[in-house]
Amino acid sequence: MIDVKNLCHDIETVQKKILDDINPNIIAKEKLNDIEEWHSPSKQLITYEQNGSMYVSSSSERFEYLTFSEDNNVFTRKPEFEITVLPKEELKLTFEAEMMGKVSAKLALIEYNGEAKKCKASFFNPNKTTTIILSPETTQIRIALKITHTGVVMVRAIQLERMIYTCTNRTTMGQVTDISEQAWAIDKMEDLQVACIFDEFTRTCYEKEVNLISFSPDNWREILEKTRPHFLFVESAWRGNDGAWEYKIAKYNNQKKDELHNLLHWCQEQGIPTVFWNKEDPIHFDKFIETAERFDYIYTTDADMIPKYQERAGHKNVFVQPFAAQPAMHNPIQLEAPRIDKMCFAGSYYRNRHEERRKDMEDVLDVAMDYGLAVYDRNYGKNSKDKAMFEFPDRYKPVVLGSLAYSDMALAYKGYKYMININSIKYSPTMFSRRVFEGLASGTPVLSSYSKGIKRIFGDLVMISEDTENLRQQVQAITKNEHLYQQKSLAGIREIYREHTYQHRLANMLTNMGVKSPNLKKSVAVIAIVHSKEEFQQVRQQFQHQGYEDKQLVIFTGQFDEAAILMNQYNTGNIRVFTLSYMNHYQKIQDVVSSDYMAYFAMQHFYGKHYLEDLVYAATYSNADFVGKGNVSYRYVAELQFHSTLINRDWSFGKSALVLLKEMEQNASLGVYLSQGARLFSSDRYNFLRDGRRSKDEKRRLIEI
Repeated sequence: MIDVKNLCHDIETVQKKILDDINPNIIAKEKLNDIEEWHSPSKQLITYEQNGSMYVSSSSERFEYLTFSEDNNVFTRKPEFEITVLPKEELKLTFEAEMMGKVSAKLALIEYNGEAKKCKASFFNPNKTTTIILSPETTQIRIALKITHTGVVMVRAIQLERMIYTCTNRTTMGQVTDISEQAWAIDKMEDLQVACIFDEFTRTCYEKEVNLISFSPDNWREILEKTRPHFLFVESAWRGNDGAWEYKIAKYNNQKKDELHNLLHWCQEQGIPTVFWNKEDPIHFDKFIETAERFDYIYTTDADMIPKYQERAGHKNVFVQPFAAQPAMHNPIQLEAPRIDKMCFAGSYYRNRHEERRKDMEDVLDVAMDYGLAVYDRNYGKNSKDKAMFEFPDRYKPVVLGSLAYSDMALAYKGYKYMININSIKYSPTMFSRRVFEGLASGTPVLSSYSKGIKRIFGDLVMISEDTENLRQQVQAITKNEHLYQQKSLAGIREIYREHTYQHRLANMLTNMGVKSPNLKKSVAVIAIVHSKEEFQQVRQQFQHQGYEDKQLVIFTGQFDEAAILMNQYNTGNIRVFTLSYMNHYQKIQDVVSSDYMAYFAMQHFYGKHYLEDLVYAATYSNADFVGKGNVSYRYVAELQFHSTLINRDWSFGKSALVLLKEMEQNASLGVYLSQGARLFSSDRYNFLRDGRRSKDEKRRLIEI
């Protein structure tokens, strides 16, 4: 009798042998290592060739993809360039690369089935040869480089070869995946692999921080067995994962949740923690409690609901988690047009529902009308039998400008000088709209109807009151006082970036799981060159005046009598002192400075209390190499100077430490590095006064906000 299994195997071997005879490389080696074949839609990746190697320069603090023979990084789309393979084919990957700076690189191999649908993605580290076994349904593949953090990657070689085995020497090789079963330990937040069931808004915010693993009720086991997550994160989703989990998370009549229950049981068997976040509390507690109580960790937007969850779940792992802001989306970077001097509301009006909300909304909108109001109606232009229920009253119709798509919400957040928020939940200590976080992060003062949570968390940062006349007085004060406006704008940005980004939310979750969270705070080295004891004390005083905590002072002394005494007295703690001439022994400044950023302080200028802090946050949301005080606010620029700029330590100047220090002292231009791919960003105009060290206190108070 014929052994069908062996026969199929022999046929498969012959197929592979034929392919191998034609071309043992899946992709011609010359083509695979040709820089012209690699593309990225991101402006934060720059590619060039030098001495036969490919170079990729990254200015992104997160991750970007460089794709082979494709002009997009949408990996769910059918590849235009077909790389044909056989199901279960074995490939040998050689990937050699050298990293300079904080950057890391992985080769991504994406597999597609016969219907051109993505069925698997694997990631491989450089500088080792890996055997890959393709999935049984795979017929095409696509290749990309995942570049994470700033720096330069030199790709020496990439080769992808077919492996041919005879029946007598065939062995089964283990599939290499990005995450293996290992003890919890991550160095960077973007190393996290998070299996998720999210609605669109939440997915958009978290996907910029971690690697999200999306799946459907039909393929979750297959996907999660191939790419093991650190934890499962499910939110109170209505149409989770693009509708794949619709009706399977919330409570509905005659709707079973077998797929979700099986997923949770599998995670329990695998030792994978499960996390549920109800962003709909307190209104939809009953809608999601039967799901939430099955999870290891429960998060709620309303702290008042914690006892109820603990009672139903039978454990204490229940925590509050409000909304947050995503720096890549919610930031004060100016739009093309200047801000319109009005108050903007983007949302819905309900004529016959939420009576208290309707009254609060009209009170706030009436106050705003006296100043200048623009309304974007979520229900604008929709034809429905209940259309009249959602129409704004006649007195507001002249200021209703249409509707805004989610992709255009930046106009509501930072296209106007002020933003309006209306609350449906008034007395929760923590639950209120996500737009408050997003607006403040955008540098936009917020006018809001009353919320206990907003008042408790943000205090006077948000214009809020239950008394309409008091609200009117707050609006009059800020609209007539530009200094107060800028003060509130900057204070809002600081508050969000200090503790209310999605990275902060992730760090909190990791801590609650008993996992050490990566350090989110960026360190800054203040650099100064001094030529006298007086200058030494001046720069030390300016340094101590800085409110930013994670800082270090690095002083280089010229030749003067007290230099040795100062070196012995102060070379401790967060102050380091070097002799300037000794820098001849160092090839680059990074050999001396280990902080994330560098900032040169010159004696003649005044550096306000929030100078360093504001520039660190600007570096976070702008992803620029140099962030400073230019001639414009919140825009990418072509010119900055050393004396008023925060510098990414990983930027390679290509100069010795001594030469660079001299350029810093002379306040040289940083615009010369544009041609090398540098990004320059000018933040706000406050907390720095050029030639202002001897300025009067009154002038400093206007700057130091």
